[in-house]
Amino acid sequence: MDAVVRVWALPDVDTQHDAIPPADDTAKEWEGSTACGIVGMLRWVHGETVDRAKTCAACVGAVGTAPPLEGDDLGPV
Repeated sequence: MDAVVRVWALPDVDTQHDAIPPADDTAKEWEGSTACGIVGMLRWVHGETVDRAKTCAACVGAVGTAPPLEGDDLGPV
C-alpha cells in the first residue's frame, strides 16, 4: 500500500481525511481526492495537529485504522 497523508478537504478544516500525497512534496495545497472520495482542494494536516478523533469515518472504512502515513518509516528494526 502506498503511503498516505493526513489532509483537510477544504473548506472543512474540522474533519481530517487520508489521501495520496501530491507529486510536488513542497505543495501546501493541491487538487486531489481523499480515500473516501471527496474531490477538491486538499491541504496538509501538519504532524502537531493530527488528531485521530477527527478522522473521517468513511476514510477509516476505506484505508483502515492505521495506514502507513508518510514520514512514519521507523527504519531498520
